[in-house]
Amino acid sequence: MMENSNTIKIYAGTRNWYELALAAIFYTVTAYTVLLLLYYLTFAFNGKEATLKLFDFFYLGLPSLASALAFSVTKDIEIENNSSIISYYKVGPFTKTVKTSTLAFEYVSVFQETKGIFQTNLWYKGNKHYKMYEFEVKADAFKFATLVSDKLNIDLLDATERGNNKWVEKT
Repeated sequence: MMENSNTIKIYAGTRNWYELALAAIFYTVTAYTVLLLLYYLTFAFNGKEATLKLFDFFYLGLPSLASALAFSVTKDIEIENNSSIISYYKVGPFTKTVKTSTLAFEYVSVFQETKGIFQTNLWYKGNKHYKMYEFEVKADAFKFATLVSDKLNIDLLDATERGNNKWVEKT
């Protein structure tokens, strides 16, 4: 996490080697199905074969592309002037920037999404929220949420137990 006078930057870092290896396998399967589809659409004289390869692409190529992206995308966050959030989704050299304008941040919450997954959210304007990151360890989620709440000077809510939300005292 880096901080300028009015900007907070949160870098997700890089993926583990096994995640990148799985992403490479899924990208290879996607490329294979695309090339096979193009071959059959271009050179096949039988429309039935091309149609079957089109179905192969939809049943094998697209799910493998989705899996490859899931294993290779990283998300960096930049919070500017306590009024906007810029998300950077990166896959290799490609970056997609998504900007969310807000009026003012209200609080950061940590809650248990599913068993063993803890999500940190940044709440603004009533019931609107921005999903920051997910963690597998509760202590890591609280450490991250505490850092964000300290930097933005906002409250921290412990919502890990359903129906038992508690405001966390800062020390």
